[in-house]
Amino acid sequence: MASLCQEIAPANFADVTSSYPRLKDALATVEDQPLATWYTDRTAYLDVAMQTMNACAAGNGHAGQLPVFVVYGLPGKDCSGTYSNQGTNTDTTDYTNFIQSLATLVGTQPVLYVLEPDAVGLLADSPTSCAWTNKYLDNMIIAMDLLTATNPNARMYLDVGWWTFKNATTMDAMLPIVDKISKAGKMRGIAINTSNYRSNAELLVYCSNFVAARPGFTCVFDTSRNYHGASPSGEWCNANTAGIGYPPTSNTGSPLVDYYLWLKTPGQSDGLCNSGVSADAMRGPKAGDFFEKGFSMMWDNGYFVDKGLGNKLGEYPLPGQAGSSTSVSPVVWAIIAAVIIAAIAFLGVGIYLKKRSDAKKKKFERHLQVERSNMSAM
Repeated sequence: MASLCQEIAPANFADVTSSYPRLKDALATVEDQPLATWYTDRTAYLDVAMQTMNACAAGNGHAGQLPVFVVYGLPGKDCSGTYSNQGTNTDTTDYTNFIQSLATLVGTQPVLYVLEPDAVGLLADSPTSCAWTNKYLDNMIIAMDLLTATNPNARMYLDVGWWTFKNATTMDAMLPIVDKISKAGKMRGIAINTSNYRSNAELLVYCSNFVAARPGFTCVFDTSRNYHGASPSGEWCNANTAGIGYPPTSNTGSPLVDYYLWLKTPGQSDGLCNSGVSADAMRGPKAGDFFEKGFSMMWDNGYFVDKGLGNKLGEYPLPGQAGSSTSVSPVVWAIIAAVIIAAIAFLGVGIYLKKRSDAKKKKFERHLQVERSNMSAM
């Protein structure tokens, strides 16, 4: 299995070390991993892609190594959400040009593509989904053709989400969509868990189910933030239980899984996470921006600290640890407060009654002493 190129640092990490010097060693460890480049119409995409291809060129000592591109440029992308739906592609012509630019730049060089996160999942959600209105399927067929038809060294993995494996109904809706897209080019397999938190054990079950239904294909997993699996609520947006996962590698332990990848760069925000989310979500900056608290917590809760390969930062308490307000719900805090108040009240009543009893006892003793004195005087 071809190795992954390790020479690409996230563009928005450039100023992070100077802003947060305590993160220097942790950030350096992350930057040493093979990280995916997002080829998206939300950025100066061609410049970003050229930097990646130049960094991973054979002349720079990376012959045969794979740069990893997450292609994310559909017109109307993230149509059911609001955090990642920006972009300059407005129609099929824009998208075709966007894809053709990448195909021309890469040529026949070795490359690994993950195509359009969430798009297949949104198509599979419902025949009336906004993904159909925005022509996701037609545009992904174009992308599959352009990116693989003339490049025998392209490894193409179609993102299918993870929720499409929840049950037989969702999987049955997903499979024919994958069939249509895969026939347009040379697809090696599927990507599961992009920018999510599902555990490797859970993902392997999903991959096995897919390969059983479509023999000959393989899978890649996004392990960037899934060290402990999904949060109790299954939160997708800046989950406070996230832990940096197993580093990118082809040594996955399963012939069905070609690579563990870091498609979502640890520390990059999922979005503001201020509506439609659970108590496990943390408020963050806009999608793609560096999220210092999120990074610090997932570092402390992740692979490198757990394996003794990095030092804990200790800046923020983790869920379930002492001092963590996120580990106790407001209802529990209310109950605790009520118990404390009741205990104080009970103690106060007890002290009052004891003082009253002591006063009566002393009064009785004085009366008894007076009686004895009177008897002695007789």
